[in-house]
Amino acid sequence: MRPPSVDRHKRVELAGAATYIVGGRVRLSTKTLGSADVTAGATTALEYLGDAPARGAQMAVSRSAPTQTAPSRFIPAEVSTLTAGTVAGLTDAVTVESYDRGLVQTSERTYTFLQPDGGWGWSNAGLIVGDDEAILVDTFFDLANTRELLDAIERTVDRPVRRLVNTHHNGDHCWGNQLVEDATIVGHKHCRDAMLAVPPSFLAAVKAGDDDTDAVRYLKRAFEPFDFNGIEVTPPTVTFEDNLSLYLGPREIRLQYFGPCHTLGDVAVWVPDERVLFCGDLLFYGSTPLVWEGSLHNWIDTVDALLELDPRVVVPGHGPVTGADGLRAMQDYLRLVVTEGRRLKEQGLGPLDAAGELDLGDYAGWKDSERIALNFMRLWLELDGRPASEPVNTGEAFAAMAALA
Repeated sequence: MRPPSVDRHKRVELAGAATYIVGGRVRLSTKTLGSADVTAGATTALEYLGDAPARGAQMAVSRSAPTQTAPSRFIPAEVSTLTAGTVAGLTDAVTVESYDRGLVQTSERTYTFLQPDGGWGWSNAGLIVGDDEAILVDTFFDLANTRELLDAIERTVDRPVRRLVNTHHNGDHCWGNQLVEDATIVGHKHCRDAMLAVPPSFLAAVKAGDDDTDAVRYLKRAFEPFDFNGIEVTPPTVTFEDNLSLYLGPREIRLQYFGPCHTLGDVAVWVPDERVLFCGDLLFYGSTPLVWEGSLHNWIDTVDALLELDPRVVVPGHGPVTGADGLRAMQDYLRLVVTEGRRLKEQGLGPLDAAGELDLGDYAGWKDSERIALNFMRLWLELDGRPASEPVNTGEAFAAMAALA
C-alpha cells in the first residue's frame, strides 16, 4: 500500500523555487518567490527535518539576510511560505508527521490556514487573493476559530473578502459563515440543502446533555474543544449543480463538482494559473476519510479526475498541505476499504466485525482510524445497491467507532 519513494537525487520546480532531494533530505533553495509579492526584505529557506523523504512533514523555517526585494503589498514577515520542498507529497506519502497551526502561503497568490491535528472538526481553509478582493474557501466549526482565521487574513492581506466558497455542508467548513460579513456565499445546491438540515444547536445539546452511552461519550470527546453556541447557519446564496467559474479580474477560479463522494455536494476549488487545488474534504491527509452519505466508489474515481488537473500544491480539508502523492495515498486507503470490505462482506461479516478483522497497515497511524467502521457501514449500503443519498445511521456509526477507538 505504500507509494513508490521519491528519487533521492531529483530537482523539482514549484512556485518559482528550486528544491533538491539529496541524501534523504529535502532542501529548498533560498530563492525569493514572485518578486514584489513575497515577504519584503527576506527570502525564505525551508527544509525538512529528519529522514525526508521517508519522513518529514515537520519543517524548520529560517530567514536569510535582507535582500532588495520590493516591498510587499500584502504579505507580512510572520507568514510562512510553503513551496515544493515543504509539501508533504514529496515525502513518503502515507507517513504524515506534525505540522503547525496558522496561515501559510501556498503560492504567490494563495494561502491556507491549517488546523492540526486534522481530526474531528479540525479543518483547513483557503484564500485566493486578487488585485481588488479575495475569495475565502470555507470557514471553521465555531465562531472562535473562525475569528482567528479572519484575524490572520486581515493581518496578512489588504484585500476584502467579498466571496466565500463552501466546499460542502459539514459544520467544520461552514459554521463560521456568519462572520464573513457582506460576502457572497457560493456552494453546490446539495451543500445548501444539507446545511439547512442540521442545526448547530443539536451538537450543543449533545455536549450539554447527560447521556452516558459509549457513542455519546465518544462524540463529546471528539467535539469538546468547540463551542456551538451563538452559531447562525448562513448558507450559500449562489448555488450551482455542475461546475462554476469565478473570476478575480482576468483570473479564473474553477469550482468543480464530480458527484457524491464524502458528501453529496463536495466541490474542489481549482486555481489553474498557479496549479493550486483546494480539495475541501475530497482529500483527507493523515486523517482518516469518512463517508456518511456519498459514494466510496465514485470518490476513488474522483481522485483520478483531480490528479488529471496536474496540481502542484494540494490543500486537503484535513491535514497538512501536500502534492499529488497525498491524493494517491488517500485513494489507496479508499481502495483498501472497498476491496477488503467487499471480500469480508462476501464472507458474511457485518461492518463492525469486518472492521475488527481488517489490517489497515500504515493507515492505522492516520488520525481517527476507527472511522473504518463508519466507512464499512457506508460500503455495505453501496454494495447492496442503496442510493448515495441514504445516510448511515448516526447513532449506530458513533457506537461502532467508539467500540474501536
